[in-house]
Amino acid sequence: MKRVLTVMLFFVVVLLMSGCSNDAGIIKWTYSDDVLDWRDVRGASYYELLFYDENDELFDLMTDTPFYAYSSDYSFAIFPTEYELHLKIVVYFEDGSQKESDFIDLKIDREFDRPKYITSDYLQEELLWMHYFSDSDGFQDYTLMINDEEYTVDTNSFDITSFEDGLYKAKVRANYDGGSSAWTEFYYFQVGFEYQQVSAYYDVTSDTDFTYTFDSEDIIYVTGRLGLTPAHTNLPESIVKVDGSTIIVNKYYIMNTANEEVLTGETPGILIGLMIGVDGWIYNLYILN
Repeated sequence: MKRVLTVMLFFVVVLLMSGCSNDAGIIKWTYSDDVLDWRDVRGASYYELLFYDENDELFDLMTDTPFYAYSSDYSFAIFPTEYELHLKIVVYFEDGSQKESDFIDLKIDREFDRPKYITSDYLQEELLWMHYFSDSDGFQDYTLMINDEEYTVDTNSFDITSFEDGLYKAKVRANYDGGSSAWTEFYYFQVGFEYQQVSAYYDVTSDTDFTYTFDSEDIIYVTGRLGLTPAHTNLPESIVKVDGSTIIVNKYYIMNTANEEVLTGETPGILIGLMIGVDGWIYNLYILN
């Protein structure tokens, strides 16, 4: 009897586990807390998300920027609440082949919509964040946390010109009549920086990741564009790794950032849009092909 119960329990566990994921052909996926997560596909180099309308026709979603993923997950935190998505995931393999998943349908539905990201203007004089809301949402204000200090803010910007020179990290949440949203991810910024451009040679069709080592100080942070984010935000390790004073950039991220003229050698290089904070300096990285 004990053996029968053990076997039955095993099958119940298997059924419960199988119910936690969804099958879209080559992609086995789950969705929770704004993150679409899927099992790694063997031999995959990177992934692309394609969005479709109700007639299964492909269309650009709010931007011409492709939606690439360099690990087996993608955050939809920047998308508005009550937004329905009809999409496929394209798997790009190391041998150059590719394969599409079946359709995946998601509905983004949150109790309290949070700001989509936090960033700064080009001169790093203001912190900025995007937030979808309407008067009917019961929105009140924002709580901005810079290092360990909190500020109450009525608009989606905050002046930082009065801050002393140094490195800071910031995050923000929205407050409503019935509660508060989740925090954004931390965003690093510097006050009193010096700006410099760095050039480095790299074959954008190379089989190896791009690496660059700065002269002395350790790298503090790296920001860049990703997906719908129109300005700089912190990048995941699947795109950029930092090892002391060395930056390692995913070769596929560079390849997808480069335009056709760079890949064919018609133009000499690309500004891949990474800003690297190193002890009071901000470096903009330019890669020469």
